[in-house]
Amino acid sequence: MTEITVRPLAQSDHADWQRLWTAYLTFYET
Repeated sequence: MTEITVRPLAQSDHADWQRLWTAYLTFYET
């Protein structure tokens, strides 16, 4: 079974989350 670790957000996460958010908006054509 895969182990999942949940941690608080960090400033260094911003670029990855921005990329995911942009892809989400593109997928749903908003």
